[in-house]
This record gives sequence, structure tokens and C-alpha cells, in this order.
Amino acid sequence: MKHAMRTVLGGATLAALMLASLNAAAQVPAPAPGYPPPAATSAPSYPAPSYPAPTPGYPPPAAAPASGYPTQAAGYPPLRAEPAPAYSSAPSAPLPPDPAEAPTVIRSGKVNHFLGVHLGVGGSFGGDTLVKATYTDGHTEELKAGNGVFVSGGLSLTPIWIADTVGLGLGIEINYQGDSMDANNGSASFDRTGGLFAAHVLVHLWDTSGQRPLGFYLFGAGGVQYVGSAKVSGSGMGSDIAGDLGTATGGMGEIGLDCLWKVFGGRATVRYTKLSYKGGAIDGSSVSVLLGLHWDPWTTSRD
Repeated sequence: MKHAMRTVLGGATLAALMLASLNAAAQVPAPAPGYPPPAATSAPSYPAPSYPAPTPGYPPPAAAPASGYPTQAAGYPPLRAEPAPAYSSAPSAPLPPDPAEAPTVIRSGKVNHFLGVHLGVGGSFGGDTLVKATYTDGHTEELKAGNGVFVSGGLSLTPIWIADTVGLGLGIEINYQGDSMDANNGSASFDRTGGLFAAHVLVHLWDTSGQRPLGFYLFGAGGVQYVGSAKVSGSGMGSDIAGDLGTATGGMGEIGLDCLWKVFGGRATVRYTKLSYKGGAIDGSSVSVLLGLHWDPWTTSRD
């Protein structure tokens, strides 16, 4: 019984010693007086993230769409811009026309005479007989005061145009007319030189088609023909017929058809000249058929 009691007491003592050891291990020793308290534990801190500055010139993000319009989902194609709603308002003044969109004016190229140079050549017929020759084969030839080749050159000015249709102007000309006949035993010739001053009228008739049309005109002129020298000369058997017919002044009338393309043109006319020599003793009148070319470096537009 004593032994049993001794055993129970020994076990209780051992259990009490073990419990005291566990309590001593669990207790935290109190800090020594004056010792700073341990710092409070806090959550670990991390540096704030930094991002590179935007590249200069890079466009800012688009503004958010107005209320009531659909938004764009990420990853989808951009939305089509919707037109702004139309509101009724007072009509605004029309914008001035854009010079870049102004219609191009295409000129027709139609021009009229203004200042030009002309050359003409033709043949003249008429006048009194100056020399008559009979050849051995029986045929005869006559040298007349109005016959021969006709050559001319001059200037014309047409400063007045009425409704771009009727032109009025003046012209001057120098001209030569000559004829000759030849045989085995002699020859004879007639030559005259002179000048002409005339007023003319041009009436526009029609134009051909195209951007640079050819214009046609009715031409008429009237003026004074002056002969400064008129001579008959001969050689061989005709040497005794040489003579000077002197000077002469007479009238002239001409009519024909004229054309003009850009600055170049042509003319076909019939001219009558009334002349006499030796105080009216010799008639030198003639009818001439003339073809001419003219160059008009100055023209007037009919656009």
C-alpha cells in the first residue's frame, strides 16, 4: 500500500514538472526596462511602376464618342464616322467659286484682218495698140498699153469692224505691168510702174469648222492708180518705135474673194483700171485677173 502510494505520488510529481516546463517555453520574456519595443511588422512595399513618356508628335487618343453613338469594342475594326444630324437653319450665303474648278474658256480661233502685207500676180488685158508685128508665117501680134504681166505688193490696214462682220480699211500698193514680143529681126516691149492708194471693205461670209477655222470674206476696193513711168522700147527692126508715154493717173475698182487662216491668207480678184496717156490720146485701161497671198501678223479676234 505504501509502495502504491509512493508510485502515484512520483507520477504526479513528474507530470507537474513537465507541465511547468511547457508553460515556461510558451511565455515570452518581458523586455528589459528602457529597451525599445520591437518595430511593428508591415506589408512589404514595392516601387511604383514607371512608363516611358509618349513619343513627340504621336496623336493623342481619340475622344470618346458622343452620347448615344455606339462605342468600339477592343480588337474590332474602327467604326464608320456617322454624319452630323442636319438641323433646319436659315440658308447661308453661297461660297465663292473655286478658281481651280472654273470652266476653261476655249476660244474658237476666229480672227479678222487688221494689219497685213500682201503680194499679188496676174495678167492684164486691154488698152490701145502700141505696136503691131506680122511674122513670116502670117500670124500677127500686138503690143497694147493695157496688156501684160501684173505684179504687186503692199500693205493693208483694217482697223474698223462692225459687229465683227464688216471691215473697213485702207491699202497702199506698188505695181508693175509689162509685155513684150520678140522676132528674129527685132523686139518690142512696154513697161509701166506705179502705185495705188485705195479704200477697201471686207464682209465676213462663213468659217470652216475646227478650232482654227478658215474664214472667207467678200473683198471690194476702190481707189486711185498712179503711173510714174510708161515706156515703149524696141531693138532691131523695132528700135524706131521707142518712146516715153509719160505719167498717168486714173481710177481703179476691184472685187473678189478673200480668206484668212490664223495669220495667213489668200485672195482672188478682178480689177479694172481706167488710164490714158498723152493727154488721152492713148488708152491704157485694163482688166486684170489677180491671185494674191497675204500675211497678217496683227489680227483681231472674233471670239
